[in-house]
Amino acid sequence: MWQKISVKIGISMFQWLRENIAVVLLIIAVMLYTFLEDSTDELFGSDASTNEYMMTRQVEGVNKWNILWPTPKNYDISSPYGMRIDPFTGKLAFHTGIDIPGSFGDPIQATQNGKVIRIEEEAKGNGYGNVIYIEHKIGRDTFTTVYAHLLNILVEEGQTVEQGERIGTIGSSGRSTGPHLHFEIRQKDKYLDPFKMSYLYSLFAKKLVPEGDKLIEELVQQIQAGLGPNQALVGYEAWFGLQVIDSNMSKVVFHNRVKVWGKFEIETCTPTGGGGGGGEGEGSEDGGEGNGDGASGESGDEEGSSGDEAGNDEGESGGGGSISCSIETVEAQLEKDYFMTFGKKEALFTNDWR
Repeated sequence: MWQKISVKIGISMFQWLRENIAVVLLIIAVMLYTFLEDSTDELFGSDASTNEYMMTRQVEGVNKWNILWPTPKNYDISSPYGMRIDPFTGKLAFHTGIDIPGSFGDPIQATQNGKVIRIEEEAKGNGYGNVIYIEHKIGRDTFTTVYAHLLNILVEEGQTVEQGERIGTIGSSGRSTGPHLHFEIRQKDKYLDPFKMSYLYSLFAKKLVPEGDKLIEELVQQIQAGLGPNQALVGYEAWFGLQVIDSNMSKVVFHNRVKVWGKFEIETCTPTGGGGGGGEGEGSEDGGEGNGDGASGESGDEEGSSGDEAGNDEGESGGGGSISCSIETVEAQLEKDYFMTFGKKEALFTNDWR
């Protein structure tokens, strides 16, 4: 009996899967995307869907491994780390590193001291073409840098290399659309954002983090200036990011944009409820005619007095208004461009700036 039930359940599940294959594939795709996002740089919370890199105030932690830029003649990033449209399939895919365009034969250097743990050549049919894997150990941390699509490999497997040592040249081997370096940083089976881990980024961050703080203050002031007489700013969260717009390597000038985002909690209070006060009471118009001892007149005066008191009591009870407050969350952003000039070109890629 149990066997028949299990067989029926198995057949039913198979039929449901066959009929809802599109739903199943969508669920798998979402799970895979979530896994890849979790595998991105946990240190900085990188937004992998754009090339706007979130900056951190803990600048000392940005480049804790002192990683140099891998191409001393090329800075531009043609394809950033994160989700992108695959140039071969035209579909959304996760880009595990950054692509740095260049010319055939441009030099590539080791970004930190390490040991060449693997070399693969294009003849093996891998998508990376000619590729070098270097393992680095900094303190308790161990990580690997990957240099792909090379034209020439200038080191051997097992060789120890020093930071800044030439290890290869830019090419277009493997799955490539033109001469460039595909550069990756891996740690514990996770891919990190190479740009954010580089010394070049830390230079930008050190100079632009204070500007980000100033922009946040400016945005807060703009929000406060737009508040009404019954409104108050009771809280906010704000972030800022860096985007490299353009560069001129011949003059070592970088055009950067700092953008600030914020969520602001605005409290609005308005008076509600409560009616108008009552009028004054009226006593008898006349105190009454006196009868010898004036008793009737005194009685009329007492009635008038008591009428006034009753009217005052009603007027006081007619008050009792209250204030109603509500909080609304408003989003706002602000951006500003900065042009940064460095003293000499080579200093961006060597220890001279440290």
